[in-house]
Amino acid sequence: MVQEEPAFAALLQGDTKGFELGLPLELVLDILGLLDVSTLVKCAAVCRTWLSLTRPRVFTHLVLTEARQTRLSGSFKDVLNHPLSTISSLVTSLTIMDPLDRTLSSDILPLLNSLVNVRELEVKTEEAFYNAEEFSMSIPTQPFRSITSLKVSTDFPDFANLTTFICAFPHLESLYLDADWAGPAISPSTNRPPPSLRELRITSLAGFIIPWFLSALPPIEDLEVFVDHDVTLSNELLRALGPSLRRLELRFDEYFSGSDGSFDLSLNSRLESVQFKFYDQVVASCFPSFISREIRIRIASNHDLPLSIVDETMASLSFQEPEKPYSVPASGDTFMTLFPRCRAKSIACIVNMK
Repeated sequence: MVQEEPAFAALLQGDTKGFELGLPLELVLDILGLLDVSTLVKCAAVCRTWLSLTRPRVFTHLVLTEARQTRLSGSFKDVLNHPLSTISSLVTSLTIMDPLDRTLSSDILPLLNSLVNVRELEVKTEEAFYNAEEFSMSIPTQPFRSITSLKVSTDFPDFANLTTFICAFPHLESLYLDADWAGPAISPSTNRPPPSLRELRITSLAGFIIPWFLSALPPIEDLEVFVDHDVTLSNELLRALGPSLRRLELRFDEYFSGSDGSFDLSLNSRLESVQFKFYDQVVASCFPSFISREIRIRIASNHDLPLSIVDETMASLSFQEPEKPYSVPASGDTFMTLFPRCRAKSIACIVNMK
């Protein structure tokens, strides 16, 4: 649990001496949550009470780069280790942007061990950093076993090291994977995905890891897939997830065309939203209603993705059969042109062009 500073604890207990804004504490905290770091630093200089209110927001995210390691191993480490310091307990998000220097690992490890409340970890490097046989060069995972969100954008020596690193966090709920590794696309591994995983985002290169997830698939509710030419692996994952999947994002690039295959959502009977992206641009957002056999669709005015992909994908959903003969209301040439497959299956598409 994050330690509360005395002034902040007093406010929680109703002691508002020195706190003369005349606003409820909850409202003040909401306002502070909207401010940027530079403004929060100015607020912290007002008085001790304001310092206690702003400090948990100023020091929540620590970015560790290769250039900062020397500074962190010196004076800043002394600040963290000071008996009166609460900064280390306030850090809940850690970003490591370069591989740790072997010569500094002995100084950095105690620093990382002091960050007991980190729940979000991002690793972004330009070279392979994790090797189970060279632990001094790796990110020490032991202090962060309570991590619930992991974002990995780096290369690994091999597939085994990648899965070992992921499985070092047994309570993982969210995983963003933009990783590559040397050697075969996939090799045997005794590791299994964390069963607590509920959100999975994988890029094109990381798509080769899908068979590993299929070996012991957690009930993922939120899935983002960067689609390459072959949709076979993506469809296997979609079918395996079945009704556990609630939200789906499909990302495409210019190399994908409608002839590369279509997606099968026939088993995803509890989908609440399906979003189609061209790189990072949202092309279409679809919200199916299985009982009423309707799909509400928001379409961007400018996009480079054929809407036939949206039509084929959404038409693959298994809608509840109507109790009486159902006919789609006439909606003009636009509907027939954009979503003919949905129309053929008596699925009403309510389109909103943005």
